[in-house]
Amino acid sequence: MAVEDHSLFSIPVRVVDLENHTQIKEAFAPWISSTHPELRNQKLWECDTKSTFGQANREIPFELLRSSLNSHLQDYISEFFRPQNDARVEEKEIWLNVYSKGDYQEIHNHVGNRTVISMAYMLAQPARSGSFVFYRNGDTFFRGLTDYVRPDFSRDRVAPGLREGQAVFFPSSLPHYVSPHQSDSLRATVSANYWVCHPSLGNE
Repeated sequence: MAVEDHSLFSIPVRVVDLENHTQIKEAFAPWISSTHPELRNQKLWECDTKSTFGQANREIPFELLRSSLNSHLQDYISEFFRPQNDARVEEKEIWLNVYSKGDYQEIHNHVGNRTVISMAYMLAQPARSGSFVFYRNGDTFFRGLTDYVRPDFSRDRVAPGLREGQAVFFPSSLPHYVSPHQSDSLRATVSANYWVCHPSLGNE
């Protein structure tokens, strides 16, 4: 008798190592500061983490990071999102986050106007850094059976255990958060959103 396994409603998350992480971290070093004027608290975020979100940031070396991310991003897009009818998936925004001791980020997602993919890059991860955690905010039949069935069926939180120099790509709708940062050294990440582009959709 033939057996087939099907992954229904699967959520594709991909973790990659960036080969030139040392070069990237050195280039970003001047901006990994809790007092840098371009890093600000975000009024709509329920946390104290400082970020360049929403700013032009022309001096920050995002282009160096983009060149390292691009092949991984294109593979992720072609394997899981497969744009149709001449549509493309392109970067919408990219920003830097810096965490001081005690900083965290609340549960959130990156859903926006046509945003389909998001990325987080572990730029600086000292010991006792906050953890990047995916959160499943629904309930399942298995939730109350955590001692008896596969953990991935029953748990509502998954921390990929990301290391410094790794980037994670995930659907923008996937809820996630960052647990409190416990180190006296600064934690830094770069995040990005990618959206669907097509002439019929305009630029907004």
